[in-house]
Amino acid sequence: MAHLNGDLALPGQRTSHDDLIDELAALRFQVAAIGKNVNQIAFKLNSGGHPHPVDISLLGEARRVLGLARDAATSIDVASDKTATSKAAA
Repeated sequence: MAHLNGDLALPGQRTSHDDLIDELAALRFQVAAIGKNVNQIAFKLNSGGHPHPVDISLLGEARRVLGLARDAATSIDVASDKTATSKAAA
């Protein structure tokens, strides 16, 4: 009855919002995986005694990439929320 009144979409009817939410979720998963890999590299480099000079620059780059991954994940979360909110309003 809700569908007849225009309140709900029928099950199985996908919208462009659904596709975008799925794409954003997949992207978020990939960005999180990059962050985990970089974090594991940084942990390994930090776990041994004195790092080599190359390790120090690599740790700096790992820190930078982790920051980018965190920013990307945050942006994806914001976009997902906006998409879900606009879908609910539609």
